[in-house]
Amino acid sequence: MTILAWPKTGLNPYNEIIYKELENQGIEVLSHREHRSAGIFYKIDVFHFHWINAYLNHNPFKAFIATISFMLYIIILKIRGTKIVWTLHNSVKFTHHGKNKWLENILVPFLLHSVDTIIIHSKFQKNHLDKKYHDKIVWIPHQNYCSILDENIEKKNNYYLFFGGINYYKGIESAINAYNMLSDKLTSVMKFKIVGSVVENDYVHKLNELIGNNNNILLEDRFVEDDELESLVKEAKSILLPFTQITNSGSLLYALSCRTNVIMKKSILTDELHKEYENLDKVLFTFETEEELSNILKNNLIYDSSNFDDFIEKTNMSTLVSKYMEIIKWRKNEK
Repeated sequence: MTILAWPKTGLNPYNEIIYKELENQGIEVLSHREHRSAGIFYKIDVFHFHWINAYLNHNPFKAFIATISFMLYIIILKIRGTKIVWTLHNSVKFTHHGKNKWLENILVPFLLHSVDTIIIHSKFQKNHLDKKYHDKIVWIPHQNYCSILDENIEKKNNYYLFFGGINYYKGIESAINAYNMLSDKLTSVMKFKIVGSVVENDYVHKLNELIGNNNNILLEDRFVEDDELESLVKEAKSILLPFTQITNSGSLLYALSCRTNVIMKKSILTDELHKEYENLDKVLFTFETEEELSNILKNNLIYDSSNFDDFIEKTNMSTLVSKYMEIIKWRKNEK
C-alpha cells in the first residue's frame, strides 16, 4: 500500500506526525516533492494532499499554469484508479492570503467534485460544503503534537504569548489593545511577547503604532525553530490567539499539547472543542470583546495540568491512526 503525500514534511510538524505513524503501520509514504512522476508512470494507491496555496499564491500567469497542471494531474490519477484524499484545513477561506480568487473559484469546485474523500478536523466544517459532497466527508480530530515534545521543559508562567505568522486575520491588534488596558504594575511583571514571521508588512506597521512606547510588549519578527518554540509556549502563562477568522488552528493544538492555557476569541471552533473534550473549558478560555479579554488577563487563571488529559488522550496520533487506515485501505470495488 503506497501513499503519495503532498506535502509529506514541512515547516509545520503536522504532516510528519501523521505519516510517521502510518509508516509504523506498514504503509509506504512517498513525498510528492521527490516523486512528482508517481501516479503518471506507475500506479499509486492513494494521493493525499492538504493546502492549495502552493498553486494559487503566485503571479496570475504562474498561478494559472500551476493550477491547470494540478487539475490535469488529478484527472490522470483518477483514470489510473488512484484514490484522491483532501484534508480540508480551511473551509471558510480556502487559502489564507486570498490571491487569484478567480482561479480558486475554478479549482475548489473541481477538487470537491473529483476527490474521493474529504477529511475535516472540525465537525462544523461539514456545513460549509454543499450537501452533495457530504457523503465524501470524514471527520478526524486534529492530532496533538505530544509525540515531538520534550517532557522535561517546566512551566514558568513568565509572560503572555502570541506565536505564528503575523497577518491580518490573526487579530493581534485586539490582544494589544486588551493588554494596554492592564495596569502598569501587572504588565511590568507579565510581558506580552508576539513572536513569528511577518506575512503582511503594513499590518506590522499598524501593530507597532498600537504598541507605541509600551516596552512590555515585545514584537519579534523571526522564524522560531521547533526547540525554541516548545520552550516559548511551555514557559508562557497563557497563549493569546485572537483570530478573527478560523476553521482549525495548529497553534491552538500545539499550545494545548504543551499543556499551556489558551485565551481565544469565541467561535464555532471553541464551542465545538469545549463540547468534545472534558474539562477543556478550564484551559481554553474565550472572549468576545477586548474588554472581556483584558479582564481575563487580569485574573489569575487557575492552572491544573490534569485538565488537558482528556484532550491529549483522544487526539494522540496512535489513537487516530485507525481512522486514517480505514480511509487508506478503501478500494473502489468496496465502496
